[in-house]
Amino acid sequence: MIQNSGLQGLKLSRSKPTLTHLLFVDDSVIYAKATSREVEKIKDILHSYASKSGQTINLAKSSLCFSPNTPSDVIRSISSILHINKLDVPNKFLGLPSDIPKSKRQIFCLCKERIANKTASWKEQLLSKGGKEVLSN
Repeated sequence: MIQNSGLQGLKLSRSKPTLTHLLFVDDSVIYAKATSREVEKIKDILHSYASKSGQTINLAKSSLCFSPNTPSDVIRSISSILHINKLDVPNKFLGLPSDIPKSKRQIFCLCKERIANKTASWKEQLLSKGGKEVLSN
């Protein structure tokens, strides 16, 4: 539904596809422009999902994040349309900050480093005792 919604999403770079959502088990992040058109699309997606799946969206556990340059009247308007509160404390989803700044390269480089470190530690765990000794020398 999100892919076919026409949401503008978050442009990571000129040559890369637009990021409209991240999904993990029972958590979701939807990226959109702070416009009434985009908000209506999100509202339709949430309503359609709830009616088709039989599940309810827990609005009390949901939150909105905005770019720092979003006007406060737009924030209030969107929050009241969706009946979801703005998140005041910086938060993370899947290890990434929920508010992605202009320098996306910096954030995704940190993510890449974390993955490389994690996979390196997995490789070490798979080595025998002798293999670990050779690696440490």
